Amino acid sequence: MLKATVKSLLAHSAQWSGRLRAHEARRDGALSILCFHRVLPAAQRAAYFDPVLAITPEAFDTICATLARHARVLPLAEAVAAVEADGPDAQRVVALTFDDGYRDNALHAAPILERHGLRASFYVVADLLGTPQPPWYDRLGRVVQELSAQGQDVRADGTPAASADQVAPPTAVVAAAKQLDAAGRRAFLEELESRLPAPPQFDAPDQLMDFELLRALQDAGHEIGSHSCSHEILPLLDDAALRHEIQESKRALEAGGLKVRSFCFPNGDYDARCLEWVREAGYEAALTTQPGVNPAGASRFELHRHFVHQDSWAGPLGGISPAWVRFVTAGLNDASSEEAA
Repeated sequence: MLKATVKSLLAHSAQWSGRLRAHEARRDGALSILCFHRVLPAAQRAAYFDPVLAITPEAFDTICATLARHARVLPLAEAVAAVEADGPDAQRVVALTFDDGYRDNALHAAPILERHGLRASFYVVADLLGTPQPPWYDRLGRVVQELSAQGQDVRADGTPAASADQVAPPTAVVAAAKQLDAAGRRAFLEELESRLPAPPQFDAPDQLMDFELLRALQDAGHEIGSHSCSHEILPLLDDAALRHEIQESKRALEAGGLKVRSFCFPNGDYDARCLEWVREAGYEAALTTQPGVNPAGASRFELHRHFVHQDSWAGPLGGISPAWVRFVTAGLNDASSEEAA
């Protein structure tokens, strides 16, 4: 609550002084990008293994309403082209991006975007489209939740927790699994899953979109981009597997009738090989998870984003603070303190 109050006061002070409006009107070629994952009703958000990655429709509506009034909002590839066309004299632009491609994006986010006349970019995991399986980290998070419900709490490394102080939340187990290579992670997940009577089942809202939904979003003016084939941690892959994740995902999406212009690095992890092969594959831009505004002349293949954390973006009364939304997208916040919040 204290952090929310301090942020609210900081943002409102900039608003009352006129500093906020002045920054929003600046033509300096800067690009602000917001990063979302899931849009879920409050009860579903609370039940999700990592509520930080989700935002309620009401909170998302507040963000969209604010940006529709105070910003020029474009899909990512269009936003990059717009600021580069005018160079340092370009009007400040905001892009809204969604990682992974969950069905709830089409169910909850798309109608809100349409109501406010905004268009966004959706980055999808190509191999999982239209399948009953969500990404591996959702499977692992759900397994840990179900093990806990059955009295089988685990530590971050997956071994049984012998006492309450050893119990790791699902997010800690997932974080530990991200350090494993693909084969090790798959074995880790399967071993934990084997402790349950049956593997978890995922209803449609927890699955990813299919090509029909994605084509409908594209027809409505939204951008569809690649988030790799399987959401592996790219720098951990050998050259052949890495090329496949970057290049084959684009080919598969385009074969499904989608125009793919940009790429989003899974988990924000990338190396020099990733940058080389993203360019080679014909992508026009790529997104990281590094925080901050992109100034004029920033690399279009290492774009920074502001992660939208519903709780830390809230005002003292609990709802999303419109002033804070404007403060962040105007480039007035300190990125490092924002991420630590």
